[in-house]
Amino acid sequence: MMPKFIQPLSAVLLGVLAIALLGLSSAPVRAACPGPFVFDDRLEIGVSDRIGNFRIDALEIQHPHLFVPVDSFGVCGDVTFDPLVVFGSEVVDGVNPTLADQIEDLELNLVVEHNPMTQLDDQTSCSSVYDTDCDSPTQCQAPELDDLVSQAPYTVQGSDICLGEIDGLYEMPWPDGRTTDPNEPEAGNHGCFVTEESSLTLQLAFDDTEVEIPLVDVVVAAAFNDQPADRLDEGVIVGFLTQEAADDIVFSVDTDLGEFEFNLGQDILPSGDGFSSCEPRSQCSGIEARAVHEGDCGWWFVLNFEGQRQG
Repeated sequence: MMPKFIQPLSAVLLGVLAIALLGLSSAPVRAACPGPFVFDDRLEIGVSDRIGNFRIDALEIQHPHLFVPVDSFGVCGDVTFDPLVVFGSEVVDGVNPTLADQIEDLELNLVVEHNPMTQLDDQTSCSSVYDTDCDSPTQCQAPELDDLVSQAPYTVQGSDICLGEIDGLYEMPWPDGRTTDPNEPEAGNHGCFVTEESSLTLQLAFDDTEVEIPLVDVVVAAAFNDQPADRLDEGVIVGFLTQEAADDIVFSVDTDLGEFEFNLGQDILPSGDGFSSCEPRSQCSGIEARAVHEGDCGWWFVLNFEGQRQG
C-alpha cells in the first residue's frame, strides 16, 4: 500500500506510461473491423475454436522512459523501472513493477480477442482489446462492447518477423542503464500477427481530474506459441503521441511534499535540445527522445506484452 501522500503522484505517472494505456474510449473503434469478421457467440469465449481470448499477463513500457522533476529538491528521477528516491525515501513507485503487481493482483485485466481465431498464413481476421474483470489469470468475464479498448483487422504471417525495427526510438542508454528493447514477434513454426493502424484515447483519472492522452497510428503484434495457440509471445504495442497533444496536458498534484504542477510534454516526457527537427527544450533529463511522424514532433510509446489464453 503506497503512503497516502504519494498516491496521487504515482497514479499520474502510471497513467502516463501505461496502466490505463488501454483504458480507453470505445465508441468509434467498433467500425474498425467489417461485420463479417465478428462472431457474436461470446458465451463460448475462450472455448470456441472460432474465438481466441488472451489475457495480458505481462506488460512493460520500453519507450519513452518517464521522468519526474522535483525542482525544490533538485531531483530528476527516471521512474520507469525504479522508484524515485528523495532523501532516502521512496516517494514514487517504479512504473513497470507496479504494472506487474496490478496484473498479478487481477486489478489490470486487458484481454486481446481474436474473432474469429486464425493462424493461417496471410489470413485476415479481427483483433480487439478489452478492459474487463477476471476471477483468475485464466478465467475472465466475457468482454462486452462497453469494455472495448481498440479494434483493428489483423493479418497472420507464416514466416519472417511481423513487426521489426521501429524508427524514431531513443537508442542510447537511459539514466538507469537500460536501453530500449522492443519485442520483435517472429512467425517461427506457428505464425505471428500484426494489426492495421488504429487510434487510442487514454482516459486517466487521478484525484478529481480526468486526463485524455491520444495515441495515433497504433499497431499490435505478437507471435503464437503453438498450434492452436495458448499464449501470445513477444507481443508489442506501438503508438505515437504528438507533442502538440502532450503539451496540452497540464495537471497539478498536491502532496505532503508540496504542490507539484506538471506539463506532460514539457516536464515528464524526455525532450532535450539535440534534435533539430523540433524546437529545443530543457526537460530535466536532458535526453532527446522525440521523433517526427507524419510531420509532427512527438514520442513513440512502445510496450512489450505477453498473454495467456482464457479457458
